[in-house]
Amino acid sequence: MAGVAETVALVDTLQRLGLDSHFREEIAASISRIHVAGEGRREFAGSDDLHVAATRFRLLRQHGFWVSADVFDKFRDGAGNFCATDNARVLLSLYHAAHMAVPGESALDDAIAFARRHLQAMKCKLRSPAAEQFQLQMEYYMQEAEWTNGKYQPSFEEHEELSSMSTGLPMLNLMALMGYDGAVATQELFDWMSTPAPDVVRAGAVIGRFLNDISSYKLGKSKNDVDSSVECYMQEKRVTGEEAVAAIAAMTEHRWRVLNQACMETDRALLPGVQLVASIARTCEVIYLRGRDGYTFGSHAKDLVTALFLDTIPL
Repeated sequence: MAGVAETVALVDTLQRLGLDSHFREEIAASISRIHVAGEGRREFAGSDDLHVAATRFRLLRQHGFWVSADVFDKFRDGAGNFCATDNARVLLSLYHAAHMAVPGESALDDAIAFARRHLQAMKCKLRSPAAEQFQLQMEYYMQEAEWTNGKYQPSFEEHEELSSMSTGLPMLNLMALMGYDGAVATQELFDWMSTPAPDVVRAGAVIGRFLNDISSYKLGKSKNDVDSSVECYMQEKRVTGEEAVAAIAAMTEHRWRVLNQACMETDRALLPGVQLVASIARTCEVIYLRGRDGYTFGSHAKDLVTALFLDTIPL
């Protein structure tokens, strides 16, 4: 059976994702368990963790269970003040929990003031990797627009560098990482996967770009679109479309080998990031399988979705 910390994290995640309505019975049972695992009980393994204690407090009150604000007393010093922390997640958890106060709970007013004061002090120091990646994304889009409007013909190398990052996949990696548990999605991992993007993130983005461009070449693209990597390669190397597609397919395979190597050589603390990039790259392989474009044309992915979710499996 999962411990309190794991149970609290699971229930909180389901609620934040809006999936709690699909797991009402399981969540009700979990809430009952963490209620029984009260303060002073040995099984309450998260009692010394303010994040766990605060999240448990909030969830229990949200689900109609009374829990005393005394659970926060152990996190105060001798003068009754909360012990200082620069952990933003802990402060946010306390801040949200304290807003479940009832009339007369001045102790939780203190908690709100403490958390707000420290979060505001940290605001200038905190930075969002996703926000940075979004800003960078817009710069790539603007550069592509300049190329198109100025009828500039980029080299294949220039095109690969810019268009792979404009896929949005580097930002998607960070957005997906936000759904991971804090023990996995550490600040170190976010920093590593953000700007400047490491080789493994670039490899995943290049895979997505090349697969999309091969599909666009085979299916035909809008005349207003910037030249794809296939067209750039054709013009620069003076080869046919089929030869360019074959060459870019080989480059795609090379990027997969870069990802494979990274899985074995990356620090263990950063490995979840590599695995996430690989998972999203595999999704791209499915979306653009055999030159189709399941991203642009939903009908291209219809058979796959039907096979996965509707067709019966013969026994």
